[in-house]
Amino acid sequence: MIAEPVRSEQAESLWTMPLGGLILRVFRRNRSNNARQCRTRHSFVLGTVCKLIGVAYFIAVNSPLMEPLEDLSPWSKSEFKIKDHNAWYNLWVLIYAPAPALLYLGYRLSLRPWDGRSIHDTRRPILFLRPFSDDASTTLQPNGYLASLSGIDRTPFSYSSSQGFWKTPFYDARTTASHLWMSCHPMRLIRLLFNKAIDTSEESLAAFFRTYGPVRAIGRPSEFAPMPGADRLYVGDDWKSYVEHMIRTSQMIVIQPGLSEGVAWELEQVQILSQPFRVLFCLVGFVKKPGAFDELRIAIKKSMGADLPRSIPFTNRPCFVTFNENWDASLHQLSYRNPLLWPFLGDAVDLRYTLEPFIQGAHGGEREPPRDPRWNNSFAYLPMSIIGGTIGVILLALPAILIEYSITYFDSIIRHPQQVGGFIQSNLRLYSGIAFPYSVEVPESWLPVGGQKVPIEHQFVKNGVGSIRIVASSEYEDIANLGEVLLAAEKSNDVEGVIQSSAVESSTHRIVNGRQCTEVVLKFQLKSKSGITSHVLSYSGTEGMMLINVSYVSTIGEEQIQECESILSSLRFNFKRAFEPVIVYPKSEGKSK
Repeated sequence: MIAEPVRSEQAESLWTMPLGGLILRVFRRNRSNNARQCRTRHSFVLGTVCKLIGVAYFIAVNSPLMEPLEDLSPWSKSEFKIKDHNAWYNLWVLIYAPAPALLYLGYRLSLRPWDGRSIHDTRRPILFLRPFSDDASTTLQPNGYLASLSGIDRTPFSYSSSQGFWKTPFYDARTTASHLWMSCHPMRLIRLLFNKAIDTSEESLAAFFRTYGPVRAIGRPSEFAPMPGADRLYVGDDWKSYVEHMIRTSQMIVIQPGLSEGVAWELEQVQILSQPFRVLFCLVGFVKKPGAFDELRIAIKKSMGADLPRSIPFTNRPCFVTFNENWDASLHQLSYRNPLLWPFLGDAVDLRYTLEPFIQGAHGGEREPPRDPRWNNSFAYLPMSIIGGTIGVILLALPAILIEYSITYFDSIIRHPQQVGGFIQSNLRLYSGIAFPYSVEVPESWLPVGGQKVPIEHQFVKNGVGSIRIVASSEYEDIANLGEVLLAAEKSNDVEGVIQSSAVESSTHRIVNGRQCTEVVLKFQLKSKSGITSHVLSYSGTEGMMLINVSYVSTIGEEQIQECESILSSLRFNFKRAFEPVIVYPKSEGKSK
């Protein structure tokens, strides 16, 4: 029987205090039956908060908030640009780092330790034994360009001169804390968000064996939060009695062996207390390590009487070993999935295919021979890898595209709520200033007019509606009497005398991006009995002057008037960034004109 954890007297006194009770509820501390304190903390609420902050930060990094950093890119024309491409890459790694770090922290905090009393799952457990040094340090996932694009490889775009994107996966068993805390591929972040990560070999094995029963392991007492993978039981100095009990009661025993004294004792107990066909060795840590493997083979031969295949350290992928009733070993090489599925699943390991023979004989039945690995130098690997890599690139860029599109869409709704009804049938284009840092959105239905002269920077017309004229200068202009100045300019340009009368209908001030602008509405009555309204928005300051004039005939409908006003409302200033004299940035799928 596993005794219930007990509280110390100090904890009981804290428990009676409101603040102490809150802290103990947020950071739950598990104790063994001898009241030895364990520092492992668990909080689903705090873990969820960390995940939400991480998601919000990831969205912010992929939003237009990061646009000022474009001036630092090696391809920028700014004098402040970073010329070293590696430094530019490392800068973005550091910028993105808080997102995976917060999600991984939330993932760890939200994992619930096993207290030894859970009866929700009545199936016999699967015991996972390993040295503590292997926690979060080994992986079954492959390396390479395809693995990097799929969010599987922990090191972004790792490469080997002998193995590349176009060849079968190559393998490196080790992973590090920096990989777990800083890898920010969108597919991996989604897995962390839903507690489905498969970064380590233990996570992959636990995810597979949970199909057959709860996966249990003894936890390291000093870890700040439960390690991902098997459900942890935190015990004291009498941990050996717990291991003996779990070996007897477990339906299967998965061992990731090492060279420590604790693992050597566990192997002896497995040989004594368990049937051989229930035991599975995962030798993930000994690929390409013949020296360490020879030591392990000798130790297992001494403690269990089993002889491991000598070819294990010379394979190009992880290996598993199963045993028959006489402890005779069979070697099973890990098989990978179809490379086309890697980007969608974020997981290349096919344990269901690889370990099916072990599952068949785990309760004493007949067991088929080890299966040959799939997608190993297969003719179809190359085309599937190319397609999978293309899908991986799309999925890698998709979050940033969706975030920017969503921000643009909701921003347009907030700034132009009348567009929700769909009265603007054409896509919007963003036009930027040349002599003055501004931008304005103009529907595609307004056709650009070429041949304009300084200070006119942009000019558009729409048949049957009106015209748009944007004037800008890098010099300050006095716009105190803007209405009268515009009327005088129109009269001087009316050489044919088509204007019968004109007047300033209104002159007000309007705040745009924190800057006070002058807004003027002019009315013109033509001799042809038709009328024209000119709606003008202008700003002048130390940065220069700009003016946008939207003129439309009085006979147009309410929707066209709203469209003209929305063009004025889209005016934005950008004084903090160096701007380039570029003109058109398409904001939709429409083609540029």
